[in-house]
Amino acid sequence: MFASMKKTEQTKKYRVPYGTFELFDADIPFTCQNGENKEVINFHLKMSKKRLLDTLKWLKFEITLDSDIFYLIESKFTAEDYDKLIQQSKTKANFEQFAYELLDILRNTTKNQKKYNVTFYPNEDGAKIIIQKLTDLQIIELLTPTFVKANNSDALTRGNNKIEALKQKLYAKESEIKQFFKEIKKKDAVMYDLYFKKLDI
Repeated sequence: MFASMKKTEQTKKYRVPYGTFELFDADIPFTCQNGENKEVINFHLKMSKKRLLDTLKWLKFEITLDSDIFYLIESKFTAEDYDKLIQQSKTKANFEQFAYELLDILRNTTKNQKKYNVTFYPNEDGAKIIIQKLTDLQIIELLTPTFVKANNSDALTRGNNKIEALKQKLYAKESEIKQFFKEIKKKDAVMYDLYFKKLDI
């Protein structure tokens, strides 16, 4: 019995995780280039990965925009895509290492904005993004992913989730305000009637 329990514990300890995992979730300032117009906009970029046993199957990138809750574009990079890439570039890094190299690049774009430039080129189908590293001698192009619009169902679900989250925040604030007025009324009813009664909700 005890031997069986020990074996089970060891299996759990060394089991390789599988499923979808979030790697990056943050705002990144993009230089939005739309024709001759150029402006810096904070987009929200999320990067996730999917594992099946000990194999990394794909990396997925999603971009959303606070000013448009239903805006959602995405890009997926599979292990097969990476195999084609390494044949061209002759890199020795495996797909897993490549994923964490991408993660480092994304983290650096948020921390060292003077050394990295992210340019966003919107189009009818989605957008193209160019991530560059700025050095004293040259500009190095690191990534050029192409994003496509997510299907309407996914965009609608994501937008509705944002609305629901915003509602919950507003309800929480409403409760705080009600409690605030209640405390004032309890401590000084005259002051409450003079200054706060009209504002009470």
